[in-house]
Amino acid sequence: MVVRPLDLVGVIRGYMIETQVYCEAKLHYMLTSRGEARVAEGEARRLVEETLRLLRAPRGRGVEFLRAPISARFNDAYIILSPDAIIYVDGSLAGLLEARIRGSLRYYDVDFVTLEVGGLLLEELLGVELDDLKLVLIVARSGEDLREALEEAKVNPFKPERRGSWVRVVRVYDRSGAASRLSHLLEYWLGMRGFKPRPSPSKCGVCEYSSICPAKVMSAQGEA
Repeated sequence: MVVRPLDLVGVIRGYMIETQVYCEAKLHYMLTSRGEARVAEGEARRLVEETLRLLRAPRGRGVEFLRAPISARFNDAYIILSPDAIIYVDGSLAGLLEARIRGSLRYYDVDFVTLEVGGLLLEELLGVELDDLKLVLIVARSGEDLREALEEAKVNPFKPERRGSWVRVVRVYDRSGAASRLSHLLEYWLGMRGFKPRPSPSKCGVCEYSSICPAKVMSAQGEA
């Protein structure tokens, strides 16, 4: 009997999806070699109820950042993730926020994965379409710079902005694109396909599983 990756963990966590997008081979070896703590389905349902309770609590006026895990079932799999903030404006759910500390102030599509999946889970939980949901990414050079960026975000969280020490990038949530990407990722978890490596000299050169991965790229190739 073939064991599905989902059977190993019970519930998919946000960092697992981010690792999968970075390199599915790394995720596969992480799950099968070192193991991950398994979450029971009953605990997942409890987290769904807790998420709903927090989301439906009355909100005040102005911009409010709520820190809460989001859990819901999507395509036969429970997913749990914790965005850095759920943004409410005048009592209404308006956006999701993720923050990164990175010296280069560069950002990548993978940085928006948690936000996209969060939008899908919120729609599943609330039973509504969130067409106006904003996905906010802040990249800062240091913790102090990040605190400054977050304070600025409380004034106007959905204004794209670039400073010398931080950048705020805003995208509009696209349900169709997000659902298509997540459905493809879940095919691996549900045993519908094998893992697909995403090799590169920079990734393989620092990966702890490069010695056992047949798709590794030797560091010499990157230097050639």
